[in-house]
Amino acid sequence: MKILEDIAEIETSLKNDETSLSGTIKLAVPLSFGLLHLRKALTEFQNKHPKIKFDIDFNDKKVDIINEGFDLAIRIGKLDDSSLKARKITSVRTILTASQDYLAKFGIPKHPKDLLKGYKNLLYKNTPSSLYFKNSENKNVSMNLPTALISNNGDFLCQAALDGLGLLNTPDFICYEFVRNGELIPVLPQYYVPESIGVFAVYPQTRHLQTRVRVLIDYLINHFGDIPYWSIEK
Repeated sequence: MKILEDIAEIETSLKNDETSLSGTIKLAVPLSFGLLHLRKALTEFQNKHPKIKFDIDFNDKKVDIINEGFDLAIRIGKLDDSSLKARKITSVRTILTASQDYLAKFGIPKHPKDLLKGYKNLLYKNTPSSLYFKNSENKNVSMNLPTALISNNGDFLCQAALDGLGLLNTPDFICYEFVRNGELIPVLPQYYVPESIGVFAVYPQTRHLQTRVRVLIDYLINHFGDIPYWSIEK
């Protein structure tokens, strides 16, 4: 079936008519990013190319793209698999936040050392617990706080922060709306060192990149841009 779809696609691409793109794109995406941001993008793409069908796997674990037959995966963070090719779609930045209730309970910290007075961290599973701040010499120094809660889902952690359970160090694409409406407050923005993280489209370098997949990647790069709409700094 895949071979027949590729042959049909080659025939239509010879006509240089991208509106005639057809076939299935099997796509692996991280859960939170997929639900929050890819749904609208893929809907708009499908409206432009109605003969395209998506087969989407939502999973925060890295799938085996080659052996599981995926055309494309969206990955956030460091890429360590040299057998894959990648194109950067956009970037996310981390932000340190807390709810108004949490800050009312523990006080608004004026200096990173104030966080040692009872503050706790909400931690994404299998990620470093260190927070980084600038010191008086403008050098990055790390700080580890007690952990209040660990989860493998960023949306759950965001809700926990809204409920006043702790500080949240999270990518901006998850919490940006709550920061903009004031439900989550940036903590120590003058000291906090955010991490810039790439969002990539990755695919097997040994497989022919179908025109439909290439067009999708180009679309996502244009859709999100260098400074995406969720950027807190916009």
